[in-house]
Amino acid sequence: DYRVIILLLISILNFLIGFFILIKNKKKLSNIFYSLFAFGLSTWSFGMMMYVRNPLDLDRIWIWSLILHFAFSFIAVNLLCFSLAFPTDKINKLLAVVFYLSLVPIFLMLFIFPSIIIDIIIKPGNRILVYGYGYIFYFISFCVFMICALIILLRKYLKNKEGEIKLQLKYIFWGILIPSSFALIINIFLPAMQDFRIAWTGPIFLVFIVIFIGYAILKHHLMNIKVIATEIFSGLMVTVTTVDVLLSKSPQEL
Repeated sequence: DYRVIILLLISILNFLIGFFILIKNKKKLSNIFYSLFAFGLSTWSFGMMMYVRNPLDLDRIWIWSLILHFAFSFIAVNLLCFSLAFPTDKINKLLAVVFYLSLVPIFLMLFIFPSIIIDIIIKPGNRILVYGYGYIFYFISFCVFMICALIILLRKYLKNKEGEIKLQLKYIFWGILIPSSFALIINIFLPAMQDFRIAWTGPIFLVFIVIFIGYAILKHHLMNIKVIATEIFSGLMVTVTTVDVLLSKSPQEL
């Protein structure tokens, strides 16, 4: 299934970008939040891969549906924290703790007291997740976090004078707004109307957020972008080769 391969590669790409930026400066808060954001996207992409991998395995679909929904909220929280920390690396730690604590009720409503996802219905060409009353909280919290992150970045962009920081904020703002708008429609609005047929394409759009933010962080000698790009490319080549070997059905295909 080509969807499995695409989602696996996107998951690995997100992880590699987040990992390499984190190890270049482990003490910088904006880098930490960015890396957590990238790791969340990696988990979400992997969860989506597992979701589409076997369309008839209800147990697999159920558990990975819960995981990818939690990962989606984790993505939004870390993006908001990143928007507050970038570029000054200053953030109200109590506020950050409150944001992370907001994940607790989502976790409980997903894994302990199921009220976000309450059932699964299998139909030809479409697997429908039946949402409960908790989906309203899930939906609103995700939208609020994303909108707040964009507003914060826009305000910082408008306040900064011309220069490197303003250019970085421009890349980040548009790099978040455009892809997340598509992902919001595909992974929030359409599923709310019980249409999951193209939900797997969401990670394809959000990988552009990772790339745009990563480029903005690395730009203007904040880090050595060429070195990191080479490392990421090397990691992807190894992954592609490994996947190709695993998927080969005979020695002649290798």
